[in-house]
Amino acid sequence: MKFAPAAVDCRRRADGTIVLESPLPLGAHPPSVTARLRQWAERAPERVFLAERTAEGGWRAVTYGGAWQAALAMTGGLVGLGLQPKRPLAILSGNSIDHALVTLAAMLAGIPVAPISPA
Repeated sequence: MKFAPAAVDCRRRADGTIVLESPLPLGAHPPSVTARLRQWAERAPERVFLAERTAEGGWRAVTYGGAWQAALAMTGGLVGLGLQPKRPLAILSGNSIDHALVTLAAMLAGIPVAPISPA
């Protein structure tokens, strides 16, 4: 994998704010995270996308195809609950596959999401 060269422009404002910017132009990129998920769900649906340890010490894994299908299925439920761009979703949860899938579903529906750590 090739990374861009390390380069940062630094500007200091009169109010003490420091602004850091990359001088490099932004390259080609997908329009959203969900666009990339859909792309990989089509290209490699059986490839593992997310994995987490279970209470028993094993692994729970979700593939790209499974994550895409789950997010699509949950999107209708979120909209059915009345969530919309002006009625966002707050998720009170630790990091988990379920948290990620609900977040992706909200993104697909255009619903703003605020993850809130229980800690």
